[in-house]
Amino acid sequence: MRDWQKENLIDFVKGEEESLEMFGDYIKDKSEISSMVYDIEEIAEQVVKKVDEGLVADFDYTDESLEAIEKMVDDAFGSIEDANSDLSEIVEDMVFDLGAYLGITLINSLGGAWRFRADFIHSSIHFPSIDSECFPFHRVARRLLHGKSESLIDFYDALVGIFDVAEY
Repeated sequence: MRDWQKENLIDFVKGEEESLEMFGDYIKDKSEISSMVYDIEEIAEQVVKKVDEGLVADFDYTDESLEAIEKMVDDAFGSIEDANSDLSEIVEDMVFDLGAYLGITLINSLGGAWRFRADFIHSSIHFPSIDSECFPFHRVARRLLHGKSESLIDFYDALVGIFDVAEY
């Protein structure tokens, strides 16, 4: 099992040199990328189906749905912490599900495209218009490990702010 506390979990890098140095090259084979995009969309759709079945909130890949994720995480982790459970297993499962959902939400809202790596956790969204990458799986892991101080909404708003500055 992955030791999340020891992972280098970053949110954002400008240019690609730093991410290449830290996490290695990204996958460039077009058929492999297409397959991975399909897989990640399936993962995100499973999240939507689970939520729809539980009637928790409307997950529609918009920035507003990030509030529903925040509430879901708070509700789930509050009960887990009360039960003195080992969070590492839960983090492992949720990072991929919610990271896929967050990534697709970012692409739908801000543009960009996936850059997959051999170690999937280090996959990123590349935004050519601002020559930058963000790491949705990293941010979800940090949110799960560190709580509200690593808000997904704040992450999204910070990215929107970067785009707003780039437009001027």
